[in-house]
Amino acid sequence: MSVETLELTVEEQASVRALLGSFAKGADGTKRRTQRQSWLEVDIDVIDEAEPGTMVSWLQLTPKTRRYTIVRETRAVFGPYILDKIPITLAGLSKRCQELGMSVTTQKSNCTICSLTMCEPIRIFQIETEPRITGVIITNIIYIV
Repeated sequence: MSVETLELTVEEQASVRALLGSFAKGADGTKRRTQRQSWLEVDIDVIDEAEPGTMVSWLQLTPKTRRYTIVRETRAVFGPYILDKIPITLAGLSKRCQELGMSVTTQKSNCTICSLTMCEPIRIFQIETEPRITGVIITNIIYIV
């Protein structure tokens, strides 16, 4: 029996090395670092990095913004009203704001504006609403830095 040896061309050797290199630990570590870097870019604190006077909608919030107590509390209270389109009266809305420690400064059928104290860096909280027969529907909450 004769044993034949197969030799690869230089191009074939390079393609085999590239294929094996994709399974090597070094390439996997690089991939993990890239994923970690992209996660850090996504997980920025939009409230902390916002310029004074900037409006940040509740849809723009990232997980890192949960460190602010006012963000956690307002999302917990007003989130279900927004998502389920639950009607609320203006008096009920004002009461919810006062329960969270906010001072209602302006209230109209389409907007409620509250001032915040001791909630740095957020200074103003705004609730956008749509008037309905049974009350108002909350459409958006905005944090003003």
